[in-house]
Amino acid sequence: MVNVGNDKVLLKMVNMDNYNFWQGETVRLRGIEPSDAETMFQWNVDSDAIKRVDAVLLPRSYENVKNHIEESSKKGPDGHIGIYIARPFWNKGYGREVVQ
Repeated sequence: MVNVGNDKVLLKMVNMDNYNFWQGETVRLRGIEPSDAETMFQWNVDSDAIKRVDAVLLPRSYENVKNHIEESSKKGPDGHIGIYIARPFWNKGYGREVVQ
């Protein structure tokens, strides 16, 4: 229990030795891998899925998607997170878990 002004606040201690910020109960975030090219290309041609993103994505060839992913995987994190959820996993709470 910690005093904050006139209030008492209960703090939950977390053992950081075994804590993985990128791992939730059902979701694990990871970087883009070159093997993701086919999946991301299929999402790119799924009109319903592409309508749900926050940017206008122009059609891309498989080779263009593959090259983009290969370059992105070499660079490492760039300060933003993109979340893609495959259609069979929509409305199951995975996106909510990621952003919490």
